[in-house]
Amino acid sequence: MYRVRIHGAPNAKARVMIGNLLKYEDYKKLISFDSTDKFIDYIYNYTHYREALEENNYNIENTEISIKKYFIKSLEKLYYFYFDEYRDFFKALLMRYEVEDIKIFLRVFTRKESKAVGQQHYIYSDLFKNISYEKIKKADTLDEFINSLKDTIYYKELMKYINEDRDKMLFYMEMALDRIYFTKLYRTTLKLKKRDREKILEMLGINIDLLNIQWIYRGRKYFNISSEELFNLSLDMGYKYDLKKIKDLCYMSLDNFRKHINNSQYNEIFKEEEYLMERSYERYLYNMLNDYIKTSGLSITIPVVYIFKIEYEMRDLFSILEGIKYGVENIEKFLVININRGEKIGN
Repeated sequence: MYRVRIHGAPNAKARVMIGNLLKYEDYKKLISFDSTDKFIDYIYNYTHYREALEENNYNIENTEISIKKYFIKSLEKLYYFYFDEYRDFFKALLMRYEVEDIKIFLRVFTRKESKAVGQQHYIYSDLFKNISYEKIKKADTLDEFINSLKDTIYYKELMKYINEDRDKMLFYMEMALDRIYFTKLYRTTLKLKKRDREKILEMLGINIDLLNIQWIYRGRKYFNISSEELFNLSLDMGYKYDLKKIKDLCYMSLDNFRKHINNSQYNEIFKEEEYLMERSYERYLYNMLNDYIKTSGLSITIPVVYIFKIEYEMRDLFSILEGIKYGVENIEKFLVININRGEKIGN
């Protein structure tokens, strides 16, 4: 009975919103356009983003900002259905976008990119903020940026790596941020009702498995980080990989590492060019979402599936928009969604 009381309304809302997401035909149409104006016109007239956009406003930056605000608004709609430990769980989910914003700023300062470009990519909700965006916007150097986080949960972890080589430093700091986020999410998940807890821990565990695979491979191949250090930095909350298996991955040769992953359930990770590894990891997560829609029943899982689906949709829209703007060929290979699968996207 508690499932109907807790999840009835948010599940109904989430399923409707999943049904409104873009279809494969929409993606195929969007990547066929030769101008950003046609792209914006289509998503205004033929998709659920109509309520987010202004008619005849073909400014790319404004379009992206409007879509981001719409995305956050969608998450907040689901948050307000829940109370107590379920709200805490949603707040932990929202923490992810704050973490991603911090990563953007770290890349801006370590790679000497434009602050203005970085600020265009902010995604945050007023429901959950550990950081002051006003403070970090004023930072002009990496040191100033780290100091702007002094009173937050991120500061001590980031300070551990401030004197590292710049490339390694970014790798370490991004790992540290992901550890903070996934640890917080794991702890809030443990407080959910049993059925919800089991489903989310499975989804979370698969995500952590894939993240550990990516960290270990990149750390060994590109940053010459020792096996021992990578093992100490890895997350131990995975679905298929416990600490012993993670240790084995950290210490085996890169050739054996790839062979092992290619013989596992995560064998899609190395099927394409290496620069697409992160996209392959995200595509794996995306493709498993429909299975959860079919098997989860009344649970927190359906709203979580919607959150992941609309996030991937938003990011794919930005990839297409940027691809059209710069005349990129074969835009579809950079998308999380595989538009050649031909299956139903929604429920």
